[in-house]
Amino acid sequence: MKRSILRMICACGLMLLAMTAVAVIFAAEQQENTVYAWQRVKFSTSQEVRLFDASGKLLQTLSPQGGQAVSKLLPEGSYYAICGELSAAFFLHSNRTVTMQNGCGWAEDNVVHFTAEPVGSIRTELIASREIYEFCIIGDGFERRKTVYAQVGQDLTCEFLGIPYGSYRLYCNGIELTALTLDAKRPNQSVSLIPITN
Repeated sequence: MKRSILRMICACGLMLLAMTAVAVIFAAEQQENTVYAWQRVKFSTSQEVRLFDASGKLLQTLSPQGGQAVSKLLPEGSYYAICGELSAAFFLHSNRTVTMQNGCGWAEDNVVHFTAEPVGSIRTELIASREIYEFCIIGDGFERRKTVYAQVGQDLTCEFLGIPYGSYRLYCNGIELTALTLDAKRPNQSVSLIPITN
């Protein structure tokens, strides 16, 4: 009887030891999978850019080459930049994209574009019935085109950023979808071609 109790205690002890080892290994793997992504921000400009962190500390002064200034590696967070008389506050995400928070400009992917004129955006959403879509916006001497690749049956989004205020016509594969106006009250317009289901 004493032997069987002793064996049971030893078995429980070994099982506890094995569970502890597995937990330690799992925790170590979790820490290894944590990735801290640092990335660069690009500025589309021909002028010098001064880059600041959220507390107002000057991080660096960038000199553009070929119409673009590129920052050193930065962690995710809020920043602002001054380019001549223009300034822009933005948030740098860990997925290497930039979201404008305010100021004179717009952002696409990891590129900040400075502009003195007010700008907005036009976003189109639909469910893809083909693999390639050609979108175009035209208005007041302004034209911008974008080709979007999709998987049939999947949600598709096409977004035009940095569009000056004004009236535009939105086309998809040569067919006019709608007329839109961007202004101070409606700087960002969205067109949804996804059917509403109840």
